[in-house]
Amino acid sequence: MKKTAQIVLILMGLAFTIPSAGAFAQTFNVQLLANKSALDGEFNALIHMEGSILTTGVTGVYKDDHYRYLNGKLSIGNEIFTPGLTADLGIFANAGRFTKTARKGNLVSAGFMVTAAYDVSRGLAEQIPLVFLSRISLSPEPLCYQDTVRFTEFVAELQF
Repeated sequence: MKKTAQIVLILMGLAFTIPSAGAFAQTFNVQLLANKSALDGEFNALIHMEGSILTTGVTGVYKDDHYRYLNGKLSIGNEIFTPGLTADLGIFANAGRFTKTARKGNLVSAGFMVTAAYDVSRGLAEQIPLVFLSRISLSPEPLCYQDTVRFTEFVAELQF
């Protein structure tokens, strides 16, 4: 059963990030964050649809020898309430490895994510190129496999 779940998660992740999605994309987003102990990279293809934006992406995270994983995501969002404020709702899949003290394990999960962003240059003042972004990703226990009990990720960004 677990092998079947792994195969489904891997195929789901590949479906999110199929290169042909880039053929339809009008906008691409690349991000690389690094410090002395961690590396985080992200690539997104944004597909503008009538009234909404479909986002497909791949994220990779490496933190010392503590953990490393790849994440595929698919979300749809739109501007809400006021100019510059956007919200996305989506799904994601993770696969990777972690080391906790003397224990090693595999990270395999799928889950749901919610993203909210506010672009100050569109909402308040054009001369201030500032974006506040927050994302919460959750994988409850039934959507976690192998050595993973649950997966939670909270991201808060300030883009300038």
